[in-house]
Amino acid sequence: MHDSCSQFLSVLLTRKIESEAQRWFATLECGFDVVVHAADPILRAAVRNYLEGNRKGLRVGPLEVQFIGGEENNIKIAAAPIHSSVKNSASSTKVRKLTVCAQAIPAGTAAVPFTLPCAEDLLPSPAAMTAQFLETSGLERYIDVFDGQKMALLRKILENHGPEVFFDAVVQVAFIAGYRGQDEAAMEYLGKLASEQGRRRTENQAGGTSKGQALSASSSDLSALFDRLIELQEPHDVFKAALAYYVFQKRKITQTEASRILKVSRSTLQAHLQLAERLKVADYFV
Repeated sequence: MHDSCSQFLSVLLTRKIESEAQRWFATLECGFDVVVHAADPILRAAVRNYLEGNRKGLRVGPLEVQFIGGEENNIKIAAAPIHSSVKNSASSTKVRKLTVCAQAIPAGTAAVPFTLPCAEDLLPSPAAMTAQFLETSGLERYIDVFDGQKMALLRKILENHGPEVFFDAVVQVAFIAGYRGQDEAAMEYLGKLASEQGRRRTENQAGGTSKGQALSASSSDLSALFDRLIELQEPHDVFKAALAYYVFQKRKITQTEASRILKVSRSTLQAHLQLAERLKVADYFV
């Protein structure tokens, strides 16, 4: 991504990271290490910016921040004044660790895991992004050309292509409709771009197909998979049991990690795994 867009996105995301980071800090203050999954490089940059800008706001003593799986350099945050409630605690002098992972959180971190939403989920609305971007770029005088029809197309472009293409489109609309006064040409440009699937949607569709084929190689998509499931005596039980079996057994991860991925408790996961054994769902993966 170009530096100007990257810096603007980082500023927007850093503001949103604060609410997420409060949960990490609370956990660190209780004496636990923390590991955060942030897949997008721009998210990791925002995390770094936030942490470096809030060195004095921590009450956990010395903190070491480690980035793994990406290109970021690790940082160390010196000890802040210890809060009176933890001054006499042995954990107040221990260096706490905050690990930020580019890939899935590995086993053996001995830390409390957190996962950041994708960058798009942390961004403000497309209208707010457009207004703030135009203001930051010194193009706010063209804000009036961004009517409801254009914003609807820009929203679709953001969903299909991501923020990089979205910001390029905002600039093009400001130039074509705002500077040149060619409103119809701007609409034609947006309509053509919005109609293209784009890399992101293509990847999402491909990912959905691969997941739909997990139970049976003969299932070409989710519809075919569900048609197969509803023919069984216990379709709902088979589905949830097979999902638990696939995540835990086929991916060879711990129950803790499987629980985090499926967003269920360990007791629920264990119940689903027992159900998988009873229903013999392993046969679907042969």
